[in-house]
Amino acid sequence: MRLFIQCTVALFVSLTVLTGTLIIVARQEPLPEPLALLHLTDCAPPCWIGITPGSTTLTEAEVLVQKRYAQVPGVEISFGPPIPGLVDVMLRDQAFRVVINIDTQAARNDAPVRFITFKFSDPPSSKLSIGDLSKLLDVPAYVSILGIGINSVNYVSLNYSSDKMHGATMLIRSGSRLDWTQASYWLRFRDIGPNSPTRYDDTGQPWLIPWRGFTRLENYKWP
Repeated sequence: MRLFIQCTVALFVSLTVLTGTLIIVARQEPLPEPLALLHLTDCAPPCWIGITPGSTTLTEAEVLVQKRYAQVPGVEISFGPPIPGLVDVMLRDQAFRVVINIDTQAARNDAPVRFITFKFSDPPSSKLSIGDLSKLLDVPAYVSILGIGINSVNYVSLNYSSDKMHGATMLIRSGSRLDWTQASYWLRFRDIGPNSPTRYDDTGQPWLIPWRGFTRLENYKWP
């Protein structure tokens, strides 16, 4: 009996050390190229490169984008046509393209930013996977199945929460189940301030199904 207990304790200690080693190694892995280029880790979401939805104005946001990317070797930056209260920024290098939509939901450049939306393009290397995003935001808090497209492709919204207020949303196209490798089509950061018109919680929202892991989509159907 004593030998059995000793072996069990030794096995438990070994597994604990191995798990800790794997976590440390994973954290030391370099960021995927899209995460590195977008600087999504410069500040805690929903902040991006110093742009904080609900606080930073659109005029200030344009200055911060220029400051971050104007001198980055090999990266092209361009702005869409001027529209009051809205700006589109395109970033591209040899393997990556993304359009970043910064929106105040008001026709004024001195209004605070409400949404920052990253719209990913082909090729596949331009997209972030659920696994990539988990390094930044952990796993989703809620899942919503938005609809079924051509060839039974499901459009799925993954909602990442901060104190149950949804600061980030990721849209993917999925088959019959969720897995780590599925790629995003857009990623949105939103204003979650106490007076934000875009702030909402999970109360009374039947389409927001709590995260149940990487499983079949039928497990995320509405009640």
